[in-house]
Amino acid sequence: MTQTIVLLHYFSGSSESWRYVARCLPADRKVVTLDLPGFGQSPMIANPSIRGYSTWVWQQLKHLGIERFVLIGHSMGGKIAMDMAAMQSSQPGDSQRHSGLQRLGLIAPSPATCEPMPESKKDELESTHPSAAAAENMVDDSAISRLSMDRRDLAVQTNLQSHRQAWRWWLREGMEHSIAKEASQIDVPVSVLASDDDPVIPMANLERDVIGIIPDSRLTRVRDVGHLMPLEDERLVADWIANL
Repeated sequence: MTQTIVLLHYFSGSSESWRYVARCLPADRKVVTLDLPGFGQSPMIANPSIRGYSTWVWQQLKHLGIERFVLIGHSMGGKIAMDMAAMQSSQPGDSQRHSGLQRLGLIAPSPATCEPMPESKKDELESTHPSAAAAENMVDDSAISRLSMDRRDLAVQTNLQSHRQAWRWWLREGMEHSIAKEASQIDVPVSVLASDDDPVIPMANLERDVIGIIPDSRLTRVRDVGHLMPLEDERLVADWIANL
């Protein structure tokens, strides 16, 4: 049976953020990328919340007829992916529960607790969006390797596409909403890919607030790559996904 891999993008990204990784994945894998609500071409949902986003993704997968899959979440997408796994694990005796998630992969995920970001930085990101200069600064501050022009342009354009409501929700509510209790109930195999050189989410936070919370989760540590791993080193990310 062909393995299906579902990819959830980072804050200010879109399904296009996986373009380079998708090309490197084995040809025998089915790859599904989604624009999360308020990003890319996907309209915003009413009353956004972590659980609202998770439910939306489950609904999309049902609509696409996807019954068994590996779920990969990057940054913001990682937190949503954790919540999706928790939804599947929370009601084992319920015939109506969500099912089909076989394995969870988290790439530099937003922690299950609160993502560390100073209030002054949130104020700056909210007040300057959408702005090409602010988008360029955000991309440059998130990567440690110099992105090629096409990759940098892609990251800037997806940033500018982000709906203002989705943008504000993540900064003011989403990244601060703890799902630690829910994440502690995850019962599928979980692998985490994180860089010691990530300028956005420190390794210590991931060790404490992801690995330290999810039972039997496994951490792969790398160096010389920043927070935008799918754009900085697609081969690294694709090989890690293929070997989960």
